[in-house]
Amino acid sequence: MKKFILFIFIIIPFFLSAKEYKIQGNIKNYNSAQVFLSSVYGDKLNILDSTLTDRDGNFQFIFSQDQPNGMYRLFFANNKKLDLLFNYENIIFESNVSDPINSIVVKESIENKTYYKYLLRKNYDQYRLELLQPVMMYYPKTDDFFKTISSEFHSIQKGLSEFTRDLLYRNKDTYAAALIAMEQKPLLIPDLNPDQQQMYLREHYFESVNFDNESLLRSNVITTTVLSYLSLYQNQNLNKDQLEDEFIKAVDVILTHTKSNIEIHNFVIDYLINGFENYGFNKVITHMADWLSNPENCDMPGDSNSLKERLNTIKKLAPGNLAPNIFGTDLAGNTIHLNEIKSKYTIVVFWASWCPHCKNLLPELDRFYQSQKDKLAMISISIDTSKTDLNTFLKTFEPEWNTIADFKGWDGKAVMDYGIHSTPSMFLLDERKKILGKAESIFELQQLMK
Repeated sequence: MKKFILFIFIIIPFFLSAKEYKIQGNIKNYNSAQVFLSSVYGDKLNILDSTLTDRDGNFQFIFSQDQPNGMYRLFFANNKKLDLLFNYENIIFESNVSDPINSIVVKESIENKTYYKYLLRKNYDQYRLELLQPVMMYYPKTDDFFKTISSEFHSIQKGLSEFTRDLLYRNKDTYAAALIAMEQKPLLIPDLNPDQQQMYLREHYFESVNFDNESLLRSNVITTTVLSYLSLYQNQNLNKDQLEDEFIKAVDVILTHTKSNIEIHNFVIDYLINGFENYGFNKVITHMADWLSNPENCDMPGDSNSLKERLNTIKKLAPGNLAPNIFGTDLAGNTIHLNEIKSKYTIVVFWASWCPHCKNLLPELDRFYQSQKDKLAMISISIDTSKTDLNTFLKTFEPEWNTIADFKGWDGKAVMDYGIHSTPSMFLLDERKKILGKAESIFELQQLMK
């Protein structure tokens, strides 16, 4: 009997630890078709699983209790998608593949009933507000009709705000409530002109936003919030230099408000770096490096050191600075020394044989190089780790330049000195080996050479 009781005490915890949760859906007009499930982390998606619906459109995924809470995304054919919030409960719903979001009916899941009750109301009210906004913008403010539409605009905003406040109160301990709260922005004042409204939003945007909940990183709400705030500084009439000045103002506000949480702060910094680097906004990145170097802003432990190093590397690569020296051996055994190259211009290009964009760019770059050889030198650096793959690719177009490869991948010295995180990456240098700029295309190289 004692052995039996001991067995019971051993086996019960095992079953308790094996708790599972189901995501069960029925998608109308989507029979025997594939469904993909991915996690969401900011702007990054990671496919976790896939399955097929049955002939009635039913499907199911299983989560263990070790699965982190957060937002998950379902993908259907024709780029249709549906976000679900998982917080350790079963999720059962119905929808239609023609419009998964607006046709969803949540059968079981407090989180998703709350989220979609809010989302559908918000989308409808925002649609109405967007219809009224241009009328208010151009209609004479002294006319009685302006007062009517202004009152309706205010009424819609107030109604949505009160609806949301009540929904959050009744579901205050849910993941959905935390996500919805992050989305709340100041109400617009109808009497303000567009420029005044923009300034008002800039000043009051983060008043109700709380960046303390790290679990919200497992959704898209933080990146959406950051992008939405940056859009308040976007102006198509500004040139690149002026636009960077505006974004610097936005960055200061964003970094200041996210300082309260280390994980979120570091995530936002990395997200901003990637975005501004893609657009070649080095001025903003240099400012971010200076911001982090400020003693008042450097009290952050952990991964912030690697972010600072990355920012400082990008800062060193700003136009006007001397390019880091490159010393290596090409595939033919020749010694290459960047500082010893005598040419009016030098292109330094980082690439890989497995990179689809590189396969398109390099043959075009080779033709451009051949047409400019009288004033242009090339240093080609492959981040391949396989010599066979590299040589196989080079045989497809046999470039006239020589290629350096240490086969260390992303850990190569030149790769790290130039802060390379994606391929292809091109830098144009002048005859003194000062950086003229970073180029994404042949056209941009041509512009830098003018």
